Amino acid sequence: MSVAVAGALACAAVFATVTLTLTGPMSPPDGTRALAAPADATASASAVPRTEVGPPTPSAPGDAPASAPPADAEAEEADPNEFLGTVASVAGTVAAILGGFVLAALLNLSSARNSMSELLRERKRSTAALRRRWHEQNRHNDAALRDLLLSWLRLCYEDDDEAPPPADVRHRLHGLRVGQPAEYLHEIALTFVENRRAADALVADTIPELDRNADLRSFARWAVRHPHDDVDVDLVRDAFERAIESIRRRGNLTSPKSVSSGSPQQQEEAKRRGGALAALEIGLRGFRSGPMAATAAGLRDDLDRSEEALRELHDELTAFRLPSHLGAGVALFCFIVVIGVCYPLYLMPTTPADFTPTAEVLVKVGIVAQLVAITLYMWVLIRSVRGAAPDRDASAGQRATDTLTSPPADEISRVGGTSG
Repeated sequence: MSVAVAGALACAAVFATVTLTLTGPMSPPDGTRALAAPADATASASAVPRTEVGPPTPSAPGDAPASAPPADAEAEEADPNEFLGTVASVAGTVAAILGGFVLAALLNLSSARNSMSELLRERKRSTAALRRRWHEQNRHNDAALRDLLLSWLRLCYEDDDEAPPPADVRHRLHGLRVGQPAEYLHEIALTFVENRRAADALVADTIPELDRNADLRSFARWAVRHPHDDVDVDLVRDAFERAIESIRRRGNLTSPKSVSSGSPQQQEEAKRRGGALAALEIGLRGFRSGPMAATAAGLRDDLDRSEEALRELHDELTAFRLPSHLGAGVALFCFIVVIGVCYPLYLMPTTPADFTPTAEVLVKVGIVAQLVAITLYMWVLIRSVRGAAPDRDASAGQRATDTLTSPPADEISRVGGTSG
């Protein structure tokens, strides 16, 4: 602002310096008019032959000499090109000074806007990266919770010969109080029932073969002949164990399953299952406050802050406008160029006789109009400076930088470190 004020003052000073000189009369005073050419006049007078004989006739006391030319013929008219050239040169100097300050202000504003645009692009990239990481973390959390719920259900219904109804599975899931919506638990229940039925059907088709061949009653040897890529391997193993137990019961064979419920092996199996169920229940109930959920919540907070900074930066860039005094400076520059430079240059090729008093008055009126325009521009500039808010002292690019608390690359690396 101070630079623009100095430029306006410099323009006014230049005009004020030459105004008194340029607004005076163009014609020189009577005593300093163009000199007559006595030698030429004498020579021309002597070249004219006399026709009278005798002494010259005396003239009246008030009469002028017969050989003296008229006063208008003796005076040389003043050349207007010097006057017009001075006006054009002064106006051109003022236009150059003003144009330099306006151009510098435009370059500064353009640089600030470009900085804000670059910051906006960086913020968009960092926000998009945070959003992707947040979605990936949520998918990872959902997959982990889903696996925990399915494992818990498998242990709960491990000894049942048939797949449980979906309503019973949903009731057990609701009793866990894992904080998930009913639709989510309903989907988990249907998935478990479908997988359990698929595993039972896969093993049921091979029960006759298992009954005939005792060597296949090992899950490892049986799985080589009967792949089960589309079915949960744990559910298939449970179904296989139930099928082997059924075959052994029909053949009255002794097995760990056929012994009394109070045997040490049966008690150990129950203890193992109970410990696994308790561990899974603890993990499920504390899943919402566990490290995986905390990582997702941290990513969500970082994403919210990044989106808020992005909105603020976008709003600031959208509201970016040229100052009013800068537009007035451009208008003043064009006015000075047209009135103070182009019009005098247009009149310069004219002869002294063609440079009428009207044209001279128009040039001088143009000088006064330029002085008035510079004064009005200074008034607009001062009002703009006084009416500026305190935070406008900083550039737009610096204010945009202040909204970003950390560089996008550092922010992404920091977020990546918390997801481990």
